[in-house]
Amino acid sequence: GWSFWNMQRNRGLSAASTSTNWVLSATTKNEGYSIWTSAGGEWRPRPTDAHAPAYYHDLAELYLEAARRLPIADIPYLADCISISGLAVGLADPVTNIVLTTINAFAKRPSYVRPLKPDDALEKISKKTTFVVGARDSRTGLIKFLLCYFRNLTQDQAEKCLDVAGHHLPLAVRLVEVGRWGSESEVVPLLQPDAARTRTALRQAAKCSNTDGLVRLMTWRYPRRLLDPVLDDLRGGKQLTADCIYKICDLLRCSWPPEPTPAPTPGVYRDNSGNVTTITKIRKDVFATTTVSKDLVATTTITSTCPSNGDCARDDGVHLSTELGTEISSGVNSTTAESAPRENPDFLPLLKMSLLDTVHGFYIDALGILPSQALRDRHLLRAVLTAGHCYGPWDPVSNIILNSIWYDAVFPLSDDVANQIGAADILDARSMTRVESCSLDGLVAFVRYTYSISEQEAVVLLCQHRFNLSYMLQGPKKIFFNLASAVLVAKHPQPAAFGDFLNSLTPAKLVRLRSLVSDRGLGYVLSGDTLVRLKKMLTNGITCVAAAAVQSMAPDLPQSALETLSARRETFKSQQDYVRTKLESLLLDYGRNKGHLYRLGIVCGVTTARYHLYSTCYHVNFLASTDVPNDSTRPWALFFAEFWSIVDLRVEESTNVPFCCHFAASFVIVLHVRLHIHLVMRMCISRAVALSMAFRYTISGKLI
Repeated sequence: GWSFWNMQRNRGLSAASTSTNWVLSATTKNEGYSIWTSAGGEWRPRPTDAHAPAYYHDLAELYLEAARRLPIADIPYLADCISISGLAVGLADPVTNIVLTTINAFAKRPSYVRPLKPDDALEKISKKTTFVVGARDSRTGLIKFLLCYFRNLTQDQAEKCLDVAGHHLPLAVRLVEVGRWGSESEVVPLLQPDAARTRTALRQAAKCSNTDGLVRLMTWRYPRRLLDPVLDDLRGGKQLTADCIYKICDLLRCSWPPEPTPAPTPGVYRDNSGNVTTITKIRKDVFATTTVSKDLVATTTITSTCPSNGDCARDDGVHLSTELGTEISSGVNSTTAESAPRENPDFLPLLKMSLLDTVHGFYIDALGILPSQALRDRHLLRAVLTAGHCYGPWDPVSNIILNSIWYDAVFPLSDDVANQIGAADILDARSMTRVESCSLDGLVAFVRYTYSISEQEAVVLLCQHRFNLSYMLQGPKKIFFNLASAVLVAKHPQPAAFGDFLNSLTPAKLVRLRSLVSDRGLGYVLSGDTLVRLKKMLTNGITCVAAAAVQSMAPDLPQSALETLSARRETFKSQQDYVRTKLESLLLDYGRNKGHLYRLGIVCGVTTARYHLYSTCYHVNFLASTDVPNDSTRPWALFFAEFWSIVDLRVEESTNVPFCCHFAASFVIVLHVRLHIHLVMRMCISRAVALSMAFRYTISGKLI
């Protein structure tokens, strides 16, 4: 009876599978691949997919080369590993990446696997159709990596770069960066294994395949004593031996750097001697252990589970991907350079968004130079966001300062409105986006008018020279005429008055102004006296006339509009007080860890996102400096903070712990885009970037 039941069950399963039994097979008439089906009990090809990926044969050739390097005859199970887990994504060349991910999967194989005959394994890897899934996953992973690494890149642009680079990820990244900024010698180091930007992009790429541990494989450091014996074999391009495969497996199983000290479990404990021990989590990786003896003597110790530099012994470890990386500067030849994004009209939005990120950094620098009290209390910030454009006779940062001070002096905010508003910060990141976009439009128009070139050529010129336009400012008359024309393109609120101001800047006046604005060192902050002197030099007796003209044009608002405006002001003040209170609390905790007291400056932007069944998450950029009494010229530093509107009382288990961190001067978090809605993506990117001080919306990744 049991045998009969099994026979009937097998017949049923066989009949049920006749309509869904598919297999991929190569064709000679099509450069892609077609699908065969046994519908109706007869094998016949399905119609060829019109969108069959053209990349399939290129990636399949890479897989065949990787399979040639593996000792399949000696270790047949490698055939299953390369077909299931082999991936061309990584920080080395595509073939090496496939080999490494295959060996990594083999190192994690279960204790018992189904034996595979050597002949069957060799036959399996000799067919391109074996690697259809791997080619698809590799292509998808490479695209996901580029989209995450370059947040302004589109999918079509990423595909074009991969086609030009031959699916060589480091080369594709270099092509995008060279295409954005011109000269290859000026490109900053890319694909650093320790960078959060790289780790986050690898994490996104790994989600597209069955590859496990891709981030660890490409970014972990390994002891030199274990790495050296296998490097020559991996670099040579020859077929690896079985002994070499097992050595690499031992290397990949090595825990390096050493595992940190296990975190204690917070709680209250009592031992047999009558002692009571309380373990409290102070912050991440830091715990306070208080023991009260039966004699009522208390002792407290602070422990940290974060390994020190000496424990990690990082100087003794090297990155496997870095050691296997090839010099790709020669790969960017003249033919490839012609295909770079800067020469392709389809890449114009990418170039402009890259310039927009740089312009955002200029505004952060300008906010750090202008007096904080004048920005908030005297409403100089209004002038920055309204007319503080970055084009003008000097460098972009100096132009922002000059144009903002001029507008605030000539078109000041009325006293009654200023008193109603009070001190103000930037709570809506879109306000920064507007002025940055207008500034860039005006700057591009200025370059176009100066050289009589197209928008594409003007953007490429700005990328090549990194906004250094000093060589263009030699003929004042023509330059100021072009600047006055660019004002209209930039949608300046007072184009006529600003054009007259630019034409009134004589060489002697520019020299005097430059001595006050541009002669600044690292961490320089304008003093209040310098600001007053600049206003007097810029107004020249026209303040009253201009201000009166603007006020006479202001419409009379009805009572309902005034009530709405008053309600919005109250909402703004309430939200501003809430954000600043949170930031001051986070700065106080941050200062305790660093041994300093910090003073909160201007808030540069806030983005929020509300999640289902969760509270509102806040991401904030702000400036802060060490608090020194009677010193208002301390340099400002850029900080990033994350906090939630509802405090999670589960301190030990909560992942929504508020924090703030400082960013180096060369890193800026761009807040003029929306906050990612997906909670897991947000935690993945923002935490990695914030804790490693590498970002942008990252600066270099897709935060926020």
